[in-house]
Amino acid sequence: MKALFLLPLAVPLLVACGPAAPKNSLDLNPNAVVLSDDEVDSATATDMSVQTTDKDLTAGQIVISDEGEGLVRKITEVTQTATGQVNGQAVRKFYLKTEEASLEDAIASGDVTLETDLTIGEANMVQALDGVSVQDFTGRIKLTNVKFDIPGVPGGSITLNGFIEQTLKPSFNLKVSSGSIEVFKAGLSGTLKSSITATIQANASYSPFRAC
Repeated sequence: MKALFLLPLAVPLLVACGPAAPKNSLDLNPNAVVLSDDEVDSATATDMSVQTTDKDLTAGQIVISDEGEGLVRKITEVTQTATGQVNGQAVRKFYLKTEEASLEDAIASGDVTLETDLTIGEANMVQALDGVSVQDFTGRIKLTNVKFDIPGVPGGSITLNGFIEQTLKPSFNLKVSSGSIEVFKAGLSGTLKSSITATIQANASYSPFRAC
């Protein structure tokens, strides 16, 4: 099974780091090389421009990178375009001709598992409303005296107070053995709870009814 359809999700997990990093025990094939997005200057469907201080690149290698949404490519041709110094380190720049490759081409065996909480973050809609704030680490949106006018009602308005809280828990499991994918699972669970009160105000002299 060629796992090209897994690349947007799987590749960032293979090279991830930090608190949300997956449990990773994957063994790469000897001809696989990992390039960070800082080492990739540009990439298209057929070629890449890269720079590296410590990696030798040759035709036949499999390149893994978190550039963009993540990519796995096979190098078909290598051209060294420049050599220089950055902070006392020798930097070599390469132009690579590439073709599509699969996860099975890059991974010899092992597994990777991810289970984490996903927060909401600050959306443009939230930032645009006075009285609305987001707690980044909990995904809790708080509404404090958020006021909306009622069109066509003199002095009419609705004021909202309360909160909306959302928790998302993505999970991912990939297991490879002898160059073949044995297990692939991906899922998303979570909760949504809210408590909002609305207060309606209007001019006391306004009436929607007219005398006949």
